[in-house]
Amino acid sequence: MQKDLPNTQSQMKSDFSSISPTAKLVAYFREFTDIPCAKDVARIIDAKTVTETLCPDPVMLNDLKKFVAPAVEARYKSMISAIKTTGIHQVLELASGLSFRGIVMTTDPDMLYAETDLPALTREKMSVVEQIPVLQQAYQRPNLFVDAVDALSISDLNHALRHFDPKKPIAVVHEGLYMYLSRTEKETLANNIKEILSRFGGVWITPDFMVEAEMQQLMNQPRVRSVMDSMTTSIATLTGRDLRQDQFKDQCELSNFFEKLDYKFTTYPQIDGSYKLSSLKTFPMTENHLNVLKEALRLWILRLR
Repeated sequence: MQKDLPNTQSQMKSDFSSISPTAKLVAYFREFTDIPCAKDVARIIDAKTVTETLCPDPVMLNDLKKFVAPAVEARYKSMISAIKTTGIHQVLELASGLSFRGIVMTTDPDMLYAETDLPALTREKMSVVEQIPVLQQAYQRPNLFVDAVDALSISDLNHALRHFDPKKPIAVVHEGLYMYLSRTEKETLANNIKEILSRFGGVWITPDFMVEAEMQQLMNQPRVRSVMDSMTTSIATLTGRDLRQDQFKDQCELSNFFEKLDYKFTTYPQIDGSYKLSSLKTFPMTENHLNVLKEALRLWILRLR
């Protein structure tokens, strides 16, 4: 198992107290998909209890599952599809949390994949791995790496890059990170990734740039607005990070921000028919709601100018 963690395996905690509420929340919704090991992960970290704390109204939570589970699944699978489409075989994932995307990508022996996150969460993640045989076996692969990394620290990122060939392009990817950053932190991360891409070449792939106008499109559904307002407030209280702050107001502001940092980008729909949304079997969605998701959920692929 390739890892660079500050504590040994025997020192890892077992109560998963360091896993952020948002990571557990996403893990809960993955439980209703066919994402590998998602059900076991949700059970081990008791994602249901955290989710019910964030959303104590059972009726509201049921509504949330129907809408968010497909969105979470689309985000996960669209990232895998996009990486494969680029043809790039070196991937650095930031704030990887409990997605375990690397186990899917490294079934290809030519793929080098590094999952990174903050030290405390990385330790807890590896505790989860040790309790699930399929994961334990996967993390023995010589092409799958785990590093404790602060994505806002270029020195941390440089250390994680030791796994990769600087003569080959790299894909820097993340999901569920950028929206929690302040505008200053957003710029810091963009510049860090810029430094990486200037050395390796390659792309930055993320679904994290939803602007306020697109969020309002989702909120036009009455039950969705009620649920999301409640959840956003609860997350802000627990994490100190408010999803409603420091977001890009519209596409123009987003474009200007990245153009000043020497990026160009293209966007693609996350739900493009290239994979199946297994969660729709459990939570059938009306065509209207599915169209709302298709319109709102996009993936950004950025390159340096």
